[in-house]
Amino acid sequence: MDLVPFVQLSDLGSAFSNDSPPAKMVTPSYLRSPELILGLKLSEAVDIWSFGCFIFQILAGSSLFIVEALEGDSSDEETNDEHLIQISEVLCPLPENLFQHWRRGRGYFDADGTRLRIKEKEDPYTTDSDSEADQKHDTPIESVESSDESTDGTAPWADAPVFETLEQLLQRKCIYDMNDSELKDVASLMRWILQVNASQRPSVDEILNHPWFSA
Repeated sequence: MDLVPFVQLSDLGSAFSNDSPPAKMVTPSYLRSPELILGLKLSEAVDIWSFGCFIFQILAGSSLFIVEALEGDSSDEETNDEHLIQISEVLCPLPENLFQHWRRGRGYFDADGTRLRIKEKEDPYTTDSDSEADQKHDTPIESVESSDESTDGTAPWADAPVFETLEQLLQRKCIYDMNDSELKDVASLMRWILQVNASQRPSVDEILNHPWFSA
C-alpha cells in the first residue's frame, strides 16, 4: 500500500501577501530580519531569514541571536541596536542602503566599520543567559520605531560585547558530530540564506534544491 504524505500548514495568523505587506509585524525577537528591525518594507524574505536562524537553532540547540524581548519603551531602541550589532558581527556589516536607516548606527560603528565601544563579557552565548533568553523568545514582539530620546545624549547606548562569527559559533556550539568540511558547508548555506539584503536571499525552491538537503 502506497502512503501519501500529508502536510498541514498552520499558524498563519500573521500571513500577508506581497501586494499588501503590513507596516509592522509580530515575530519572536531572535528571528527578526534586518528589514523588520529597521521598519522597512516586508516581503516573504522575512520567512527565509527566520528559516536560516532555525537551521542554527537545530544544529546548536540555542538561538543564533541572543536578544532580549522588547518592553515597549525607550529600551526597545537599545535592544534593536544590539540585535543589529550582532547581525553585523556574526554575519557581515550592514550595507549602506540598510545602514542609513539605522538612526544610531554611527554611534556604534565608524565609517570604516570599526566598533567604537565594546563591553567585555565572558561569553554572551553560554551560562544562564541562554536559558533565560530562550524563555523570553517564546513571547512574540512587535517591530518598533526608534525613539528620539537617550539617557545621556551620547552614543553608543547599547552595552554590547564583541560577537563571534557564524563559523566560530557553529564550530563551538554544534551538538552533532560534524567534521570541519560539513560545518564549512553548513556555514556557507546559512550565509547564502541569511543575506542582510532581503532581495538577495534565495527562494524556497532554491533552498530545497541545495545539495545539503538531499545529502
